Amino acid sequence: MKKKIKCKQCEKVFECYYYSWSYRKFCSKDCYYEYCKRKKIGYWNPEVGRINGIKGGIAVHKKYPEMFKKIGKKLGDNYGKQNGILGAISLRKHKNFIYKNINFDSYAEMQCAKLLLIYKLIDKLIENVNCHVKFGNFEVDFILDNGNILEYHPCNNLYESLTYKQFLKKRKKQLKAFTNAKVIVVEKLKDIEILK
Repeated sequence: MKKKIKCKQCEKVFECYYYSWSYRKFCSKDCYYEYCKRKKIGYWNPEVGRINGIKGGIAVHKKYPEMFKKIGKKLGDNYGKQNGILGAISLRKHKNFIYKNINFDSYAEMQCAKLLLIYKLIDKLIENVNCHVKFGNFEVDFILDNGNILEYHPCNNLYESLTYKQFLKKRKKQLKAFTNAKVIVVEKLKDIEILK
């Protein structure tokens, strides 16, 4: 026995057999998926997707803990440094420290850029040329007109507990593979005046 039913999505009338009356509300799978998308039901609901993703992740971690230790180490080695730069660029764009159409990590770094222009250590700020220049998997703050690399690094324990000398040594070692330029690390903005 067949019954006529109106589709909830396209409102087309269709016939279906009696055993599917109770749950059949759509004329096709396409209409069902379109309805779910429109009403944000199940898979199309971002909150449901987020919660199910977390649940699935926890379940898999419990079942295969050793596998995730190996994968996590590989991902960290291969993508950690690359994604660190991408993360820094993304955060920089949301901080609203903008000077000469360049986004800076902090207000102090932006002031550092202004002082470099005032003291004529840099003629013009150009991103990826003399400001926020990438060297492999990391980037430097500024390249001065004389070719020296300037890093503005106020030493604090917020991110890493490196002293001024330790940071300078680390940066020189990292840059050795790319350039022979002199590396200058500035802790305080008043130290920039000494460079002119």
